[in-house]
Amino acid sequence: MRAAVLLLALASVFTATPLAAAPARVASINLCTDALLFELADPAQIASVTHLSREPALSVHAARAQTVAINRGRAEELIALNPDLVLAGAGSNAPTITLLRRFGYEVAPIATAATLPEVIAIVHEVGALLGQQSRAATLAAALAALAAPLPPTAPGALIVQPGGYVPGPDTLGPTLLELAGLRDLAPTFGLARGGFASVEALVLRQPAVIVRGTRSMGRALADDFLAHPALAAAHRARGGLRTVAVNDAAWACGSSALRDAVLALRAAVQAP
Repeated sequence: MRAAVLLLALASVFTATPLAAAPARVASINLCTDALLFELADPAQIASVTHLSREPALSVHAARAQTVAINRGRAEELIALNPDLVLAGAGSNAPTITLLRRFGYEVAPIATAATLPEVIAIVHEVGALLGQQSRAATLAAALAALAAPLPPTAPGALIVQPGGYVPGPDTLGPTLLELAGLRDLAPTFGLARGGFASVEALVLRQPAVIVRGTRSMGRALADDFLAHPALAAAHRARGGLRTVAVNDAAWACGSSALRDAVLALRAAVQAP
């Protein structure tokens, strides 16, 4: 399998990388790099993470983040912390990065992952930056073990977030479904790049499984989308449209929580 060969190649490349001196103080200005910092760094290395990491709806490390200094991505905050390394990512404030570099701080921009090989490559990259290659190799191996061919009879599924939003291929949503043994139906809904599914489309196409999140940042009308009575009536009449909840904070970023999300979804789908 090509994916397995690629995973092995990535492992050999990163394990061959020479060890570098580990930075003593590392700050993160991105929610996903927060997660990797918590999972790969020594506690003493963590100088600061984003304030978002304290939100249980957004972070699987919310409890631990309560004990760590937080930042809002502003250059003055980070300069006061005087870190050896700043981890940035998609959505990080570009002027902050520019100013930090101008003042001589090392900033490492980390890409956003959408596939398992990309997740594994990023784990190795961050592990090397932190001087934690061994920890990164262990996490990467656990993630690589998730890879499996999608069976021809895989049930069709769709991730449906509040308001009917279906995440696109620039997220880990399609990867989550594939690793859980589910066939992503987004392209058949005309949503190959993401977008909004209607109640009518769900009733007509009848996916076997609808994966929804557990995130709650307060009640909104969009949260009631999957409670529409037409979906319940269609389920009773024709089956399908089985709703399974998975913690969306667990698969939003490529970290060990992705493994937990995949295993939880597999178990939920296989349950009677």
